[in-house]
Amino acid sequence: MPAFGQASGGAFLPSQPAKVTGWSVIPPVTLITANGAIPVESGIYRIITTGAAALTLRAPTAAEEGTTLVITAGTAVAHVITATGLIQNGITGGAKNTAATAAFIGSGITLVALNGQWFVQASVVITFG
Repeated sequence: MPAFGQASGGAFLPSQPAKVTGWSVIPPVTLITANGAIPVESGIYRIITTGAAALTLRAPTAAEEGTTLVITAGTAVAHVITATGLIQNGITGGAKNTAATAAFIGSGITLVALNGQWFVQASVVITFG
């Protein structure tokens, strides 16, 4: 899997290949080391920037339906994911624009691509806006 952001200094670095164990495939962990767009590719993304990361997430296409992203803070800094009008978190008020982690290691969110939007399947200390 090519690293995201190679042309701009390797902002996203895969740290391990996918593994098959028993009945499931464990996706690779991709380290996010700088601001930028999160790839729309199923996997685990660990944010390890020293400062607050400003990340974006585009709308998934019909071909990307079911893509699952697990995004977690690996540093004790608040990080913001912006996906304007695309985050459905099951709370009234329609789709949200941002998901911000708390300044705690382990704060994070699991998103699934459905119908051109991102549906929240789980969140740990996330603020939606």
